[in-house]
Amino acid sequence: MKSYQVLFITFIFLICSCKEEVVYNYQAEIDQLSTYVKQSEYLEKIYHLDQNIRNENKSDLKEIDDVNLAKIEAYISKHGHPSLKTHTKEATIVPWIVIHHNPSKETSKKHFKTLYQAYKKGDIDGGDFTMYLGRYYSVVNNKRLDLESPYTEEFEIDTLVKALDLQQLRDEVDLVLEKP
Repeated sequence: MKSYQVLFITFIFLICSCKEEVVYNYQAEIDQLSTYVKQSEYLEKIYHLDQNIRNENKSDLKEIDDVNLAKIEAYISKHGHPSLKTHTKEATIVPWIVIHHNPSKETSKKHFKTLYQAYKKGDIDGGDFTMYLGRYYSVVNNKRLDLESPYTEEFEIDTLVKALDLQQLRDEVDLVLEKP
Protein backbone atom coordinates (compact mmCIF):
# COMPACT_ATOMS: atom_id res chain seq x y z
CA MET A 1 0.00 0.00 0.00
CA LYS A 2 2.82 2.42 0.86
CA SER A 3 4.50 1.75 -2.48
CA TYR A 4 1.32 2.82 -4.30
CA GLN A 5 1.23 6.04 -2.32
CA VAL A 6 4.87 6.77 -3.12
CA LEU A 7 4.25 5.96 -6.78
CA PHE A 8 1.19 8.22 -6.84
CA ILE A 9 3.03 11.13 -5.21
CA THR A 10 5.95 10.69 -7.60
CA PHE A 11 3.54 10.67 -10.56
CA ILE A 12 1.87 13.89 -9.41
CA PHE A 13 5.25 15.54 -8.87
CA LEU A 14 6.35 14.62 -12.40
CA ILE A 15 3.16 15.97 -13.93
CA CYS A 16 3.54 19.29 -12.10
CA SER A 17 7.19 19.51 -13.10
CA CYS A 18 6.35 18.89 -16.75
CA LYS A 19 3.75 21.63 -16.84
CA GLU A 20 6.28 24.22 -15.64
CA GLU A 21 8.71 23.06 -18.32
CA VAL A 22 6.05 23.39 -21.02
CA VAL A 23 5.30 27.00 -20.00
CA TYR A 24 9.02 27.74 -20.07
CA ASN A 25 9.23 26.34 -23.59
CA TYR A 26 6.44 28.66 -24.76
CA GLN A 27 8.41 31.63 -23.55
CA ALA A 28 11.53 30.31 -25.26
CA GLU A 29 9.53 29.97 -28.51
CA ILE A 30 8.22 33.50 -28.19
CA ASP A 31 11.64 34.93 -27.43
CA GLN A 32 12.76 33.66 -30.85
CA LEU A 33 10.14 35.70 -32.72
CA SER A 34 12.44 38.53 -33.71
CA THR A 35 10.53 39.78 -36.77
CA TYR A 36 6.93 40.63 -37.50
CA VAL A 37 6.88 37.90 -40.15
CA LYS A 38 7.95 35.27 -37.59
CA GLN A 39 5.41 36.63 -35.10
CA SER A 40 2.63 36.47 -37.69
CA GLU A 41 3.57 32.91 -38.65
CA TYR A 42 3.60 31.86 -34.99
CA LEU A 43 0.19 33.37 -34.34
CA GLU A 44 -1.22 31.86 -37.54
CA LYS A 45 -0.09 28.40 -36.40
CA ILE A 46 -1.98 28.92 -33.15
CA TYR A 47 -5.01 30.03 -35.14
CA HIS A 48 -4.97 26.94 -37.37
CA LEU A 49 -4.56 24.64 -34.37
CA ASP A 50 -7.44 26.40 -32.63
CA GLN A 51 -9.73 26.06 -35.64
CA ASN A 52 -8.69 22.54 -36.66
CA ILE A 53 -9.33 21.08 -33.19
CA ARG A 54 -12.90 22.41 -33.40
CA ASN A 55 -13.43 20.46 -36.63
CA GLU A 56 -11.68 17.26 -35.57
CA ASN A 57 -11.07 15.56 -32.22
CA LYS A 58 -13.01 17.65 -29.73
CA SER A 59 -11.90 15.46 -26.83
CA ASP A 60 -8.63 17.45 -26.79
CA LEU A 61 -10.38 20.81 -27.03
CA LYS A 62 -9.90 21.98 -23.43
CA GLU A 63 -6.24 20.98 -23.40
CA ILE A 64 -5.51 22.72 -26.71
CA ASP A 65 -7.41 25.84 -25.58
CA ASP A 66 -5.36 25.95 -22.37
CA VAL A 67 -2.09 25.58 -24.27
CA ASN A 68 -3.10 28.24 -26.78
CA LEU A 69 -4.08 30.63 -23.99
CA ALA A 70 -0.71 30.15 -22.28
CA LYS A 71 1.04 30.87 -25.58
CA ILE A 72 -1.07 33.98 -26.27
CA GLU A 73 -0.55 35.33 -22.77
CA ALA A 74 3.21 34.84 -23.09
CA TYR A 75 3.14 36.41 -26.56
CA ILE A 76 1.18 39.48 -25.43
CA SER A 77 3.44 39.89 -22.42
CA LYS A 78 6.52 39.97 -24.66
CA HIS A 79 5.29 41.62 -27.87
CA GLY A 80 1.93 43.20 -27.08
CA HIS A 81 -1.13 42.78 -29.27
CA PRO A 82 -0.28 42.34 -32.97
CA SER A 83 -0.99 45.34 -35.19
CA LEU A 84 -2.47 45.41 -38.69
CA LYS A 85 0.34 47.78 -39.63
CA THR A 86 2.97 45.09 -39.06
CA HIS A 87 1.22 41.71 -38.89
CA THR A 88 -1.14 39.75 -41.10
CA LYS A 89 -4.90 40.15 -40.62
CA GLU A 90 -5.12 36.52 -39.50
CA ALA A 91 -2.42 37.10 -36.87
CA THR A 92 -4.26 40.08 -35.38
CA ILE A 93 -7.43 38.09 -34.68
CA VAL A 94 -5.70 35.22 -32.87
CA PRO A 95 -5.53 36.78 -29.37
CA TRP A 96 -9.24 37.58 -29.14
CA ILE A 97 -10.24 34.20 -30.58
CA VAL A 98 -8.06 32.28 -28.13
CA ILE A 99 -9.27 34.39 -25.20
CA HIS A 100 -12.87 33.98 -26.42
CA HIS A 101 -12.40 30.19 -26.41
CA ASN A 102 -11.28 30.29 -22.76
CA PRO A 103 -14.40 31.81 -21.26
CA SER A 104 -13.77 32.57 -17.65
CA LYS A 105 -14.48 35.78 -15.81
CA GLU A 106 -10.84 36.11 -14.80
CA THR A 107 -9.39 35.52 -18.27
CA SER A 108 -11.89 37.82 -19.95
CA LYS A 109 -11.34 40.67 -17.49
CA LYS A 110 -7.56 40.21 -17.48
CA HIS A 111 -7.39 40.82 -21.22
CA PHE A 112 -10.08 43.48 -21.59
CA LYS A 113 -7.67 46.43 -21.80
CA THR A 114 -5.49 44.74 -24.40
CA LEU A 115 -8.43 43.76 -26.59
CA TYR A 116 -10.22 47.08 -26.14
CA GLN A 117 -7.08 48.94 -27.18
CA ALA A 118 -6.70 46.66 -30.22
CA TYR A 119 -10.33 47.39 -31.12
CA LYS A 120 -9.86 51.15 -30.75
CA LYS A 121 -6.73 51.03 -32.93
CA GLY A 122 -8.60 49.07 -35.59
CA ASP A 123 -6.54 45.91 -35.11
CA ILE A 124 -9.66 43.82 -34.42
CA ASP A 125 -13.11 44.40 -35.87
CA GLY A 126 -15.98 45.72 -33.79
CA GLY A 127 -17.99 42.56 -34.48
CA ASP A 128 -15.17 40.43 -33.10
CA PHE A 129 -14.87 42.65 -30.04
CA THR A 130 -18.63 42.47 -29.38
CA MET A 131 -18.46 38.67 -29.67
CA TYR A 132 -15.72 38.59 -27.00
CA LEU A 133 -17.69 40.95 -24.75
CA GLY A 134 -20.90 39.01 -25.37
CA ARG A 135 -19.26 35.74 -24.29
CA TYR A 136 -17.82 37.48 -21.24
CA TYR A 137 -21.29 38.80 -20.37
CA SER A 138 -22.79 35.32 -20.82
CA VAL A 139 -20.22 33.77 -18.47
CA VAL A 140 -20.85 36.41 -15.80
CA ASN A 141 -24.66 36.45 -16.06
CA ASN A 142 -25.51 32.97 -17.38
CA LYS A 143 -27.51 34.58 -20.16
CA ARG A 144 -26.98 36.58 -23.32
CA LEU A 145 -27.47 40.33 -23.41
CA ASP A 146 -30.79 41.12 -25.04
CA LEU A 147 -30.84 44.41 -26.93
CA GLU A 148 -33.79 45.80 -28.81
CA SER A 149 -33.02 46.16 -32.52
CA PRO A 150 -31.89 48.16 -34.29
CA TYR A 151 -28.72 49.14 -32.47
CA THR A 152 -25.21 50.11 -33.45
CA GLU A 153 -22.03 48.26 -32.73
CA GLU A 154 -20.86 51.17 -30.57
CA PHE A 155 -24.09 51.03 -28.56
CA GLU A 156 -23.67 47.29 -28.01
CA ILE A 157 -20.05 47.72 -26.88
CA ASP A 158 -20.94 50.59 -24.55
CA THR A 159 -23.86 48.62 -23.09
CA LEU A 160 -21.70 45.52 -22.51
CA VAL A 161 -18.88 47.58 -20.96
CA LYS A 162 -21.33 49.15 -18.53
CA ALA A 163 -23.09 45.84 -17.78
CA LEU A 164 -19.72 44.22 -17.03
CA ASP A 165 -18.57 47.21 -14.94
CA LEU A 166 -15.54 47.80 -17.16
CA GLN A 167 -15.91 51.57 -17.54
CA GLN A 168 -12.81 52.39 -15.49
CA LEU A 169 -10.63 50.01 -17.53
CA ARG A 170 -12.11 51.41 -20.76
CA ASP A 171 -11.47 54.99 -19.62
CA GLU A 172 -7.85 54.14 -18.74
CA VAL A 173 -7.26 52.85 -22.27
CA ASP A 174 -9.04 55.83 -23.84
CA LEU A 175 -6.88 58.20 -21.81
CA VAL A 176 -3.68 56.51 -23.01
CA LEU A 177 -4.86 56.55 -26.62
CA GLU A 178 -5.72 60.26 -26.43
CA LYS A 179 -2.14 61.22 -25.55
CA PRO A 180 -0.08 62.33 -28.54
